[in-house]
Amino acid sequence: MTRRSHSSDRGNGGGVTETKPTKAEFLVSFLVDARGGAMTGSRRGELRIVIPPRAAEQPVRVTCRQLKTEVVPHPPPMNDGEGLACRVLQLTAATFLSPVLVEVNHSAQVSAEREIVVFRCDSGKKWSLHSNCAADACLNNFLSSSINNVNTNKNLEQRVQIVTRSLPAYFALISRPRHENVSLGPQGGVLTSHQAPGLQCFFPPKALTKPVNIGLSVCKAEESMLGDLNVQGGAVSPVFTIEPRRRKFHKAVSVTLPVPQPAQTTAPADPVVERSVVLLCSMCESGRRAVWENVTASTPLNLNQGTVQFNTVVSAAFWLVNLPTWMVDDSTTMLDKIFRWMTRVPYLAQLSVYWREEQEVDGDAEIRLVLCTEGERINDNCLESREGFQLLNTLTDVVIGDRCEVEMELKGNLEKLSETPPMIFKPFRENRSTATVRRVQINFPAAGSLEVVSGENLLYSSSILLPLEHRM
Repeated sequence: MTRRSHSSDRGNGGGVTETKPTKAEFLVSFLVDARGGAMTGSRRGELRIVIPPRAAEQPVRVTCRQLKTEVVPHPPPMNDGEGLACRVLQLTAATFLSPVLVEVNHSAQVSAEREIVVFRCDSGKKWSLHSNCAADACLNNFLSSSINNVNTNKNLEQRVQIVTRSLPAYFALISRPRHENVSLGPQGGVLTSHQAPGLQCFFPPKALTKPVNIGLSVCKAEESMLGDLNVQGGAVSPVFTIEPRRRKFHKAVSVTLPVPQPAQTTAPADPVVERSVVLLCSMCESGRRAVWENVTASTPLNLNQGTVQFNTVVSAAFWLVNLPTWMVDDSTTMLDKIFRWMTRVPYLAQLSVYWREEQEVDGDAEIRLVLCTEGERINDNCLESREGFQLLNTLTDVVIGDRCEVEMELKGNLEKLSETPPMIFKPFRENRSTATVRRVQINFPAAGSLEVVSGENLLYSSSILLPLEHRM
C-alpha cells in the first residue's frame, strides 16, 4: 500500500489534536482502522473503497480482487441478454458500524433499454440482488472532505456506487434488459412497459395471495438483425418476460400486445399468401439458456384490430411472431439466430490500430487490431511495443456486442495477403487480430482506407498512409 496522506498535528503538550484519515492506493489489500480512509485500486479500472471514520470497530484488512467469471467457483446465474458489466469483485467479508462505499467502473453500455444491477454473494454460493442502504451523515461528510473529494472518474454513467454496512464475499455488476417493476397484491393490477407500447399484463383480483414485486423486461430486435426475415415477409415482436420467472399465479393473467407487422416493401403484397400468428414461450429458470416452444395450439389467441390477447398462469418469456404460413415449420433455426443476436450484451470498448513493416514475408507490412474493454489495456510496455508495432490510431467508446465477429477491410493501394479469420470479441480481455498487407501497385505509396466492421455495423473508418520504402 502506498500512502498518499497520513498526518497528525500535535499540540504543545505532545497530545494528538487532529488525525486525518488516510488516502492510499492498494494492489490487493489494505489495512483500515478507526480513522477510516479512501483507498483506490491501482491495477485496472476505477475501483475505490471509502470507509468513513469510526466505521471500523477494530483494525480490519480488506482484500479486493477483480476476477474473471471462469475463476469464480459459483458465478452469478445470468439469463439470456445478461452479462457481467465488470469483473467480479472478491472481497473480505466484514461488517462495519456505519455505511461504507464501494465505487467501481464498468464497461457495459447503459441506455433506456438496459440497466446495471448489483448482486452480492455472502456465502460463496447463493447470489441475491443488493439494495443500497442510506448513506449517513458520517459518510456524506467524509465524501465531501478535501482529502476524498478528488475523483478521477468523470464519466458518471460508467460508475456504480455501492453503499453497504457489510462487505460480502463477492459483488457482481450485471448488465441486463431494464426491468419495470411494480408491487402487486391480492387486489390485482395492470403492468405495462415503456419499452414496448401497447404491451400490458392484467392481473385479476386474487391472482396473487400476497404483495409481490412483479417485473416486466423487454428485449427488442434491431432492423439490421431482421434482414432475411423481412425479405420473406415475417415480423417479430419484442421478447418480453414476466419476472420473477416460473411463478404460478392463482388466476390466469391476461396479456395484450400489438401484432407485429411485416416491413413495407416496394413490391405489391400478395393477397393470397396465408399468414399465421405464432406464440413462442420459454419457461427456463434463471441462469438457463432459453428453449423456445410453440404454444399456439395450447394457448388460444384472440385477435382484434391489430392486437392479440392470451392468458397465462405462469410467469415466463414470451415471443409473438407473424409469419407466412409456409414458413412456420422451418422457422426455428432463423428465429433462434435472431434471438441470439438480440440477447448479445453491448459493451463499450477501446479500439487500437497498430502497424509494423514486414521484411521476411511477401507482404509489405502487418496491421493489428486490439479491441478490449476499459481497464484491460496496459499501454506501458504492452505486447505491441515489445514486438515493434507502432500506434496508428485509438478510438474509445466503441459499442460492440459480446462474442460478435470483427473484421478489417482495406481499400485503395492496400490489400490483405490472405484472408484472416474474424476476431471474436470477448469482454475483460485483449482481443487481437493481425493481417499481413501489401501494396497493390508496388511503385505507389501504401495509402488507402481501413474499415473495421462487425456484421453490418461500421465500427471504425479512416484513411491510412504507411511510410514504407519503395522496394521492388
